[in-house]
Amino acid sequence: MFTGIIEHIGHVKAIVKQSYGIKLEIESSLFSKEQIGKSFAVDGVCLTQTQFRDQTSHFDIMEETLDKTDLGNLKVGQSVHLEPAMGAQSSFDGHMVQGHVDGVAHIVSITEKKLVIELPDSLRKFMVPKGSIAIDGVSLTIAQLQGNLLTVALIPHTYKHTLFKTKKNGVVNIEIDLFAKTIFKYLDQIHLSEAIQ
Repeated sequence: MFTGIIEHIGHVKAIVKQSYGIKLEIESSLFSKEQIGKSFAVDGVCLTQTQFRDQTSHFDIMEETLDKTDLGNLKVGQSVHLEPAMGAQSSFDGHMVQGHVDGVAHIVSITEKKLVIELPDSLRKFMVPKGSIAIDGVSLTIAQLQGNLLTVALIPHTYKHTLFKTKKNGVVNIEIDLFAKTIFKYLDQIHLSEAIQ
């Protein structure tokens, strides 16, 4: 489990193709040998550290993850958001983020004050104004919805300490709020049950 509060930035050192997908190597002072087997959110995607050497951690990424996220588009030298999994004594400052990315959205515009993305239809139905959303692993609040266009407000601290200031186009990883998914699934099951009766 994560909070969506980004305090670390990593740098992609290598991307190695494997039969199962890719091996991603990321350099950051956040990592250590003692954390092998631990979970980290990389641009919002929960991954397991499998190796460590010279401040560089290795992560194995399966095809399924590459299909549903933007990690397959990473390039050597690129920076990524990093967050370690919550510890038992961790403070809870963002919202409940699982690192289970639901899909990607296209960036429409980014300024110092707001980020506008275009959602696919499959994700739009889960969005609630003033609700939570994780974008590239960052916990944010939905400020406005207009059709498939979603706007979040960016405070100066978020703009300064994340990679949003370097992203002017392309796509971002989206994780729907856990509570929104749960409620939607519950209501869907009720409707299905009523239709069967």
